[in-house]
Amino acid sequence: MTLNGHFALNSVLRRYFCSSEAWLWKLGYALKLVVNVVGELLTEKNSCGIARFPYFVVLKDYDHHLVDVCWRVGGGQFCPTSLGPDPTITLRHLADNWSASLMLSNRVTCDSTLRQIVYFRGAPDGTAFVGVWRQLAEDEYVLKHRIALPPATVGVHRVDVPDPLPVERGDFLGIHYPRDGGDGAAPSGGIVMHSVPADDVAVELKYFYQTLVVDAADEDFPTDRTIRLSSFQSRLESRTFALQAVLVPESLGPSSMFTV
Repeated sequence: MTLNGHFALNSVLRRYFCSSEAWLWKLGYALKLVVNVVGELLTEKNSCGIARFPYFVVLKDYDHHLVDVCWRVGGGQFCPTSLGPDPTITLRHLADNWSASLMLSNRVTCDSTLRQIVYFRGAPDGTAFVGVWRQLAEDEYVLKHRIALPPATVGVHRVDVPDPLPVERGDFLGIHYPRDGGDGAAPSGGIVMHSVPADDVAVELKYFYQTLVVDAADEDFPTDRTIRLSSFQSRLESRTFALQAVLVPESLGPSSMFTV
């Protein structure tokens, strides 16, 4: 089977299995049985999963959900199908609605399509936005896309992207809030949970991102227009967020991201 065939198969599997909790549970259970056997035979490991196969790496799952498979695209490199940590982890803080958190080091590694945002919501009221950002130069950024996280109960939520959004290698994620809190909410409590290293939470260090905390609201960030973040008060922090983007990789592609 060709590599494109494998990508197509992955897409079909996601559409079929993700529609049923029962199928997901059965698939996860069967997968674990396979991994237990193959894991004894294969000792080569990588950051995407447990055992390496010719075109993919073992899927990761949490709470009986199909979460991740890393596709091998060429040169022995792998493209993850998620960006960010397990959103079911317990974190400590809610961001202030008056600030935006831009995860500068939480970058897409392969050209992909963004299909879903999975996150832990810490407050029921108000709206947050997940932004897909790109750095053009030392102080030039562009907000390419924004995905609304509407009011919902406290807990883990999955927000499907109605029209799958293309993301490029080097794009990164941000979280911002409307100035008035949105939907009648008070502009103070925040929505998406986060932690800092001092909180001593059970999160791998690689998921603590260099985060630019900007004193700005969602209204300050027009889409597809160059934004100079130096015009806002900001500070750098190391933060992890209970938020994960679900991706469908296309290829490694040439990198056009700005590097210092």
